[in-house]
Amino acid sequence: LESLTVDDIGVTAAVENGQYTFTMPARAVAVTATFEQVTPYDLWIGGTQVTSHNAADVFGDGKVSYDPTSNALTLNNYTYEGAGHTWEEAGWGDTPIHYGAAIYYSGTETLNLVLKGDSSVTHTGSADMSVSYGLYAKGNVVVSEGSAGGSLAVTGDTSGGDSYGVYANGSITVSGSLTATGGTAEYSSCGVYLPDYSGSI
Repeated sequence: LESLTVDDIGVTAAVENGQYTFTMPARAVAVTATFEQVTPYDLWIGGTQVTSHNAADVFGDGKVSYDPTSNALTLNNYTYEGAGHTWEEAGWGDTPIHYGAAIYYSGTETLNLVLKGDSSVTHTGSADMSVSYGLYAKGNVVVSEGSAGGSLAVTGDTSGGDSYGVYANGSITVSGSLTATGGTAEYSSCGVYLPDYSGSI
């Protein structure tokens, strides 16, 4: 909203620096409302999307934070077990493929995962899922420890299709403690799966 003028009832409105100012000259009433423009990021922790509003402390407990400038996700003694983020894509014929991930990143930049303390992430609830991921990344992943050390255990769920602890559609570099486990699956189960077979630990 840049401006709004309704002359017959004397209402004007303007916006500047994130504030709307409404003025009603008839009774000299002014109302100011502050708003925040929220930017969504390509990152889901559990079933929560990270945004500019919650990035500094995603759950308000100091355990998960995200820095969009360095594309760094920090886990600090974080534990999660649940269905996470779910989505579906076209499959064979009319049957869609259902996916679920405890941590889901669809950005193209390298995801820097920083570990502080001991964290554990488990994807569950995939009875109807074709593919289960503990952690899914569309691109590269770099895992590192904080100054006081850190570890992450990440696990995929039992699945009627495939189950992966970590799936990176790029490369993965790990300097620290990462334990990745795929769940029982009808087809493929892997701790760490890299389609381009690129990575270092």
